[in-house]
Amino acid sequence: MKHLLKNWHEYSSKSVSQILEEGQAENLIKKFPELELAYEEGIKNPQYLMWIAKRRGGEPVMDIVDIIRVFDKNKNRIKQKGLSPDIYSYKTPGSLRTMLEELGDSKKKKQPILVSLAHGWL
Repeated sequence: MKHLLKNWHEYSSKSVSQILEEGQAENLIKKFPELELAYEEGIKNPQYLMWIAKRRGGEPVMDIVDIIRVFDKNKNRIKQKGLSPDIYSYKTPGSLRTMLEELGDSKKKKQPILVSLAHGWL
């Protein structure tokens, strides 16, 4: 019974956390309607959404979404290389993009982290 309650508590806490995060993200979208595209593309983390709102300058949101995805996937590698895994340490999407390009490929993958930016894909 104790084990069951512990598992339920972990599940319910995680669910509450996710619900709160989604609520924060939705509030940010109300404040910054341009973030709706990023949210619809799967960027649900309020920290990432706020970074986009504050740091994007005139860069299209959809260009930044791809960079955020790559950043999030590679946070462990970024930390292992001695770089900052805190998105706020990157002042512009360009500086984040440069760091990811310098990070290079993982040993498991043969394709580059960032492929041609002309295609708008990562």
